[in-house]
Parts: sequence; structure tokens; C-alpha cells
Amino acid sequence: MSFADPHEVRAEVEALLGRLGTSTLEDGTRLETIPEQAKILEQAHDVLVAALATVDKI
Repeated sequence: MSFADPHEVRAEVEALLGRLGTSTLEDGTRLETIPEQAKILEQAHDVLVAALATVDKI
């Protein structure tokens, strides 16, 4: 993934946030706990931070 491409960043974040609206992950694991949802939000945050760091370098 290119963190310099806003379309790729948006797609990645949307995919991660879309998982919050489902009750199961792709492998069938249920999303029932706040820590599991927090992990997804943290992953989305990490994508955004990496994108910002890339923009700072440009």
C-alpha cells in the first residue's frame, strides 16, 4: 500500500472501519468485546499516522 496515495489510504481505513459494523471477522471470529473493536480502531489510526508521516516527507 502506498501511504502517499489518498485513495489507497481511504480504502484501507474504510475497510477497517467497515469491520466494526459486522459481528464476525472474515475467519468467523466474533467481534463481541470492546478490546477487539479497539484493536481495529488502532489499526485504522496506524494507517492514518503512517499516511501523515509520508506526507511530511514529501
